[in-house]
Amino acid sequence: MWEWNFKHVTEAILMPGFSLFGLVGNLISIIVLRHRDVKMKRDFIDVLCALAVFDILFLVSTFLLFSLDKWSEFYSDE
Repeated sequence: MWEWNFKHVTEAILMPGFSLFGLVGNLISIIVLRHRDVKMKRDFIDVLCALAVFDILFLVSTFLLFSLDKWSEFYSDE
């Protein structure tokens, strides 16, 4: 079964939680930045949205690399 050590708690519980929180935050940021009432230059909004998209890609890849093997027996290396 599961071993409750620092590595397991970090990779199986904390990392998916922070990833989900980051995904929601980035999606909200993109939605707010794309709203018509934002008084910023369009180039700056595009850069911020691109950063949010790259952060979403990073969070998803981090989950796939470190946490998926803790949640799925198919990907487990133990």
